[in-house]
Amino acid sequence: MLEISFDTNMAREVMNERQGTAPRLVYQLFVALNKKKKNELTATGVEAMRSAAPVKLDAISSVLYKEASKILVYYRQPAVK
Repeated sequence: MLEISFDTNMAREVMNERQGTAPRLVYQLFVALNKKKKNELTATGVEAMRSAAPVKLDAISSVLYKEASKILVYYRQPAVK
């Protein structure tokens, strides 16, 4: 979405507090966000740029959560005598 290279190596360097890693990452964020601002993209526009896979996964996980909660509510109801 923001086209910033952030992989496991970068995450490890940030967690290990390697010198210069966090400022470089913050600068990359700053530049990427300014590019988005210059192109006048809103949050909705950035959201629309997301690839289809994560959007589909969000929709599926939402449905699965709703179904799981229905099942939990059903089994937690007290039995009628």
